[in-house]
Amino acid sequence: CHDHKFDPIPTADYYALAGIFRSTKTLTPGNVSGFVTRPLPLPSDEQKRVDEHLERVALLEKELKAAKADVKRVQKKLDALVAAAIPDDAVLVDDAEATTVGEWKRSTFHPRFIGAGYIHDDRKGKGEKSVTFEPELPAEGVYDVLLASTPGTNRDVSVPVTVRHAEGELIVKVDQRPEPPIRGQFISLGRFRFGKGRGASVTVSNLGTTGHVIADAVQFIPVDRERGAVGAESEASAQRESLQKRLKEAKDLAAAAEKTLAREKKAAPPRPTTMSVVDEKEPADCPIHLRGQIRQHGEVVERGFLSVISPGRPEIAAEESGRRELAAWLASAENPLTSRVLVNRVWHWLLGAGIVRTVDNFGLTGERPSHPQLLDMLALRFDDRGRSVKEIVREIVLSRTYRQASAPRAGPARIDPENRLLWRAARRRLDAESTRDAMLVISDSIDWRAGGPSIDPAGKGDGGKIEYGYRYTTRRRSVYVPIFRNGLLDVFDVFDFADPNLPTGRRAVTTRPTQALWLLNNPFVAEQATRFARRILDEPASGDGERLERACRLALGRSPRPAEREAALEYLAAAADNRLAAWTEVCRTLFACVDFRYLE
Repeated sequence: CHDHKFDPIPTADYYALAGIFRSTKTLTPGNVSGFVTRPLPLPSDEQKRVDEHLERVALLEKELKAAKADVKRVQKKLDALVAAAIPDDAVLVDDAEATTVGEWKRSTFHPRFIGAGYIHDDRKGKGEKSVTFEPELPAEGVYDVLLASTPGTNRDVSVPVTVRHAEGELIVKVDQRPEPPIRGQFISLGRFRFGKGRGASVTVSNLGTTGHVIADAVQFIPVDRERGAVGAESEASAQRESLQKRLKEAKDLAAAAEKTLAREKKAAPPRPTTMSVVDEKEPADCPIHLRGQIRQHGEVVERGFLSVISPGRPEIAAEESGRRELAAWLASAENPLTSRVLVNRVWHWLLGAGIVRTVDNFGLTGERPSHPQLLDMLALRFDDRGRSVKEIVREIVLSRTYRQASAPRAGPARIDPENRLLWRAARRRLDAESTRDAMLVISDSIDWRAGGPSIDPAGKGDGGKIEYGYRYTTRRRSVYVPIFRNGLLDVFDVFDFADPNLPTGRRAVTTRPTQALWLLNNPFVAEQATRFARRILDEPASGDGERLERACRLALGRSPRPAEREAALEYLAAAADNRLAAWTEVCRTLFACVDFRYLE
């Protein structure tokens, strides 16, 4: 809504970037939006199998399309023939003209309905709902009575329909699941005599039903003895029977083609996909929204980047979003930010603080680098070595700076208490993922499998829900643990995991009572402590003193101090009758120890 207050970034730059992202499709629309996915490249032999399968699918889809077109063509001819046989004095009563009792729900879900739609009982209020169709008949006589209905597997199989005629009334039970045999819309209720005008009626009820009950329309067709009743043997009847036979054959062919296509798709060779994005069909530049109001448009800004560090306006093709050009600009050697920001974050994660401590802010309000020449040197080396993160990590961890001890020294501590000059290693706490992974490694229960999906279908909550009620049972590394915005794994929630809704370069580091309580009481910690204890007891050792040495080395990276050794051995001796339980408590204590959670 305004130019940046501190850095030379005008409002137009924001909308230049917004145009790129608005022209990029990141989700597929729906009640719950889905991800845009793309197939990953395959080896040539696997790609050949995929291509052959796609060719077979395309051929079957073509055959299915032709079969469905044939069904429509025959149905159209049959509808025209039947319509021609219906006399002009036939009477149709739609559900909109009927009298309803109870609450009926309107729908247009199934396409073959009469009028503006149809109604159904929503499988509620059984025995309390009815729909009555009352015609205004032009003359006394015999009429064919047809009930309009839409088919479906959730329909009721025995809907009571009451026909009140001149000679009494008759209840007809109708199965509304299959497709109606007459024009794909109507079911015959029979032939009845009616008087002229009003008095006749057809009532659809949901009494004694369990499935959905449909009410759409009722048609009354007069039977003319001179021209023959509708459905009588005649040339038109023979044509209709022939078309009905052809229609059934066409539908059978279409159904068989659909089944074959479904089988072929199910037999598709496995092909890995990845979450991705695609360009929108009609990429467009974005107008400035005056004062941030979405409906107050100012000038349209061409898609582009930050003007203060861009050599000029990029040339973005009209049919492209601009993502490719944005990526090229980010990776360009002329862009002074990318390499510096990245190597600064690597430094931050390895040494506990960045050369620029505000790792998310290189602007005017961010901190100045403590060692600007070092930052430039690392960025240049990063560029020279093909921007390999592994190479820059290797260079930093092999440096003298990284390999220093964390023990403070009186002299430097007085001069530089914050260690800005890097005269010692920073004592750093394990992050949430490392805390969990360390327990799994120490207890010898980690699953080292790499790759594949992170969400386990067996972990879904009640009703097949994934995010709410998900059961975390995996022992894989934390990088493979699913991250749900509304239901984080408890160890992540307790130990300052980054907010998954935001990009976070530097996490908060807090000390709270819940962290100690989690380490002492959580079932996961208890399970890993038991496994750790079994590991210690199963390994050959000359006594508890050697076992304690081994346990401390695994969990703390050091030997037990004299007081620690004395207390632990005294406890183990007192609990000799249940060694597994005693060692489990010792191992749980090691997990809760401060030294377990800090890197020296």
